[in-house]
Amino acid sequence: MDKLWREWLPSQPPPFWQGLLLAATAVGLATGVRALAEPLVGATGIPFMAYFPAVLAAAVWGGYAAGAIAAIASAFVSWLLFTPHATGALQSELVWAFASFLISAGLLVVVGGALGSAVHAMRRSEEQQRILADELVHRAKNGFAVVQAIIAQSARSAQSAEELERILLSRLNAMAQSQELIRSEGVGARVDELLPAVLAPFDIARFDIRHEAPLTLPSNLTMGLALIVHELATNAAKYGALSMSGGKVAIEVERPEAGRGQIVWREQGGPPVAPAERSGFGARLLQVGLAQYGGGSDLRFEPDGLIATLTFQT
Repeated sequence: MDKLWREWLPSQPPPFWQGLLLAATAVGLATGVRALAEPLVGATGIPFMAYFPAVLAAAVWGGYAAGAIAAIASAFVSWLLFTPHATGALQSELVWAFASFLISAGLLVVVGGALGSAVHAMRRSEEQQRILADELVHRAKNGFAVVQAIIAQSARSAQSAEELERILLSRLNAMAQSQELIRSEGVGARVDELLPAVLAPFDIARFDIRHEAPLTLPSNLTMGLALIVHELATNAAKYGALSMSGGKVAIEVERPEAGRGQIVWREQGGPPVAPAERSGFGARLLQVGLAQYGGGSDLRFEPDGLIATLTFQT
């Protein structure tokens, strides 16, 4: 029985028109069975008996509305086709049978509809658990890939074991911050939550963050954007605006068009900046980190400081 529910019942109730079609089909089949049984039971047979399974099936598979329609249609069709010549005492018995059928059919609709709703809820729960399990596996694989890339690139750029340790801990912390913000249902972080979490170690008071539009990131983009923002802040602390006591960073979060997000990183009050002579992990991350999400990064080394424009799909 459990296998039957899993294979034949969907996770959502059908649309109304499908429920109506299901009710009509069930009543039609029941009418055919009752017509075949007519020579055996004759006028003394209960005309409604064949319709009980039809009402129950319509309620279970089609929902309460389909069950109610099947019950009413069953009563009308059976009364019209299978009780035309009843008179006297037999007519009185059929009236009571008709009333009993309506009451019993109503109970079947309630029971069948509740059973169908319970199975739908069970199926939805199973699908959600499967999606969460798949998301967990996917996220773990992505996490391992990112960690491997961070270790490999950091090892190439570090000049000592102490520097490697510092770089690794800083970058892995940014990755961990982004993971904490990813919702359990697979939805990524909101940008207004992600930026303060990633930038907190760099003194959040030195950042002027303005959100022109609320943006929620896909879960697979959250980690990548966190690492990119962390690299921008690290470079600003080492070479840019944050390396000076009066330096600040203005960040503008925008939605230039539907389905796309943009972050403008604008450094102010720092020393003159220029492109790095050697391409390290941060430079390569800025070059290709957003390309897989339909975006990219544009770096401009202005006299007042770096201006980085990050674009991506949301």
